[in-house]
Amino acid sequence: MVTTKSGHRGVGKVSYDSWVAWDSFSKKLDLMNGHDIFDLRVDAYANAYMDKNPDADRQDYINRYLLSDSSIAFGAYELAAYRNGDSYDWLDRVTRTGFKQNHTISFSGGTEKGTYLVSLNYTDQNGLMQKSDYQRYSGRVNLEQNVKSWLKIGTHTTFSKTTENVVDGSVFSAALGANPLLAIDTTDLAYLKWSDIKNQDQYNPLLSLNILNKQYLTRVLSSNYISVTPVKDLVLRSTFSIDNMDQQQYKYVPAHTGQDLRNSYHGSAEHYKSETLNLQWDNTATYDLHMGAHRLNLLGGMSIQKNTSNYNDIQAHGFPNDDFGYKFLNGAYSKDQTVLASDFVTTSLMSFYARADYNYDQKYFATATVRYDGSSKFGPDHKWGTFPSIAVAWDMAKEDFMNDFNWVNQFKIKAGYGIAGNQNIHNYAMYSLYRPTTTNGQFVYVSDGRLGNPDLQWERQKQLNLGVDMSYLNNRLNASFDYFKINNSNLLMNKTLSTVTGFTNTVANVGELTNKGVEFSLDYAILKGTGLNWNVNFSISSSKNKVTALYADVDAIYNKGGYTGVEIQPTGNLFLGQPVNSIYLYKFKKIAQASDMDQIKNVDYGGRTIHPGDIIPEDLDGNNIIDDNDRTVVGTLDPKYYGGFGTTLSYKGWAFNAFFNYSEGGKRISYLYNSLIGSTGMSAASDDLLNRWTPENTNTLIPRVAYGESVYSYGNVDLGVQDASFIRLATCTFSYTFSSKLRPSFLDNLRLYISGTNLLLWTKDKGFDPETGDDYPNSKSIVVGLNLAF
Repeated sequence: MVTTKSGHRGVGKVSYDSWVAWDSFSKKLDLMNGHDIFDLRVDAYANAYMDKNPDADRQDYINRYLLSDSSIAFGAYELAAYRNGDSYDWLDRVTRTGFKQNHTISFSGGTEKGTYLVSLNYTDQNGLMQKSDYQRYSGRVNLEQNVKSWLKIGTHTTFSKTTENVVDGSVFSAALGANPLLAIDTTDLAYLKWSDIKNQDQYNPLLSLNILNKQYLTRVLSSNYISVTPVKDLVLRSTFSIDNMDQQQYKYVPAHTGQDLRNSYHGSAEHYKSETLNLQWDNTATYDLHMGAHRLNLLGGMSIQKNTSNYNDIQAHGFPNDDFGYKFLNGAYSKDQTVLASDFVTTSLMSFYARADYNYDQKYFATATVRYDGSSKFGPDHKWGTFPSIAVAWDMAKEDFMNDFNWVNQFKIKAGYGIAGNQNIHNYAMYSLYRPTTTNGQFVYVSDGRLGNPDLQWERQKQLNLGVDMSYLNNRLNASFDYFKINNSNLLMNKTLSTVTGFTNTVANVGELTNKGVEFSLDYAILKGTGLNWNVNFSISSSKNKVTALYADVDAIYNKGGYTGVEIQPTGNLFLGQPVNSIYLYKFKKIAQASDMDQIKNVDYGGRTIHPGDIIPEDLDGNNIIDDNDRTVVGTLDPKYYGGFGTTLSYKGWAFNAFFNYSEGGKRISYLYNSLIGSTGMSAASDDLLNRWTPENTNTLIPRVAYGESVYSYGNVDLGVQDASFIRLATCTFSYTFSSKLRPSFLDNLRLYISGTNLLLWTKDKGFDPETGDDYPNSKSIVVGLNLAF
């Protein structure tokens, strides 16, 4: 059940809420400076040279070919920066302190006949990236009216208009990985790509800030109902809901940016428009029956959902100049490169459901439900699924034999079992899709590589729940404990196909999964009603899952991709008997030492030549060949346990609260850190490489660097798997609410507060954030706010 804020009967009220916030990155990575990058690249080039020329003079090679003005490893810009002691922080130049403001004014009130709430909101944000901003205007109207004693109508409607300037996603990653020896220059467009720099893939991320990407979004959500009570205790209700989104995107990539140069477009523009319309019609009948201590609530209903979406995309390339940006599509001279695309999608879901809810004297409880759902995502023989559930509970504290234990307010034992359905697959998965195109002037249809599967069925989730809810000491101490076991059958997932089929993948019901765990929560009012109030809370959850069956007789389903499209990926695979979120890599054996060379010669490392300082993986099958058969499950993305804890302290008008969340035992792959620890000095590098293997520093887990060498990297072995455990100070708020004696008489409420989010993070994870990943770091916010009511 979803509830929304509504008006109240009585004198009308006006409230105003406002806050401003400052954002910054919650974590910055420890990277090498320009001097260390220079030394790293020298080491990488020299190591690679000595691998091929073991009898050569290493220092002579460095002096003659790496440090001279005609260096084969460094360009003139880099040599000048190194000799001048310069180091450049590119990320600092493309980012800033973010600023947000939010203002909301609300009007509410009502009579015995009805209530109303009208609110208006304005949000403005300057993002952490330069030139990124966001504005939103929104409003809400909630109305309820008793037209007759037996007839009630209402609406809950919101609308919003959003405008956003989006910075190209490559700017952050390019600035983060930029070579600190390259001087920051925004005036010389010829400096967009450093022609004499040895890493030819580096483009100036500052110029990428000039990419225009304006996005507009208009959204209306409205839920409207009519409720009829034809006889006492019987309520007939019909609700019609609409969710309409119109999005427009206008983008222009100037000719001088790296993104444009890669494609030789000479400027490119794009107009993208999409519309999504979700309609839902619900009809229910509810009957309440009261007989003494018995209460029975019966509900029956049906629901129809229809979701439609479409888009039109026009892209044009080749412009005489950048003056008009995205406004002049017909000015493109590369007519043969014009892209036109469109799509129309419709899905629907019909449901019939019933529920019986019984309780006796708030002591014994029972609930039974059944759903019959039909989805357009499945074939004609498998559209419908039946999903029943039942739950019972007994509050033992209400029994007479508990009268002597008056400090026990609740001891409710509960149990439940039910079946739920999952249809979370992409649209038209049951069909093989083709797109029209032209080849050699002929109109043809081309497959998108996915084989349709008309035999798809609902994924079914059978869940058993056992638990107890407890309350003691006049409800000051509350606790709950729950155990659950979930069996998923007919798992809906992508399945990779053999290339001989002519397709790459299909969606299928691939197997079964078991998930079981426990949850515990505790809330205690240590001090209550004494002027000083103090509350603490704690929660912990733990679960384990395992794949118990796969289709046919297979024991693994591999997620393939990468550069070739057929490389087994570290995640996204399914293994019989293993967790669903397993990590699949080589196990790290050791860093090779000079004393290992004789033994290494007897092992086939897949074409790689191992030298002292390189990573050696375990040969798990003992056949002296390192291949995919030596990869294994080395961990899971899922934590062993997770939860949160917090406290609230208040005295008169003062209040303080803080909440921490935590996770323990989960693993993850930080592709960002793996790229930084795998740097050879051509781009940014982790300062952990200061402890890399050298002949003088052999007692380390950081491998040596070698330019252009084919070696096992951090990302190939479990050495590079991060411990994703963390403790985070998620929120912290300090506020003061003025009493009636201290605030002006025309105010009903006056509250000031300062708050922070993501203030502190304790973790061993080498990437940005173990919870949100590395694409973009979490922001730390300091908020100052005001609440007024008239």
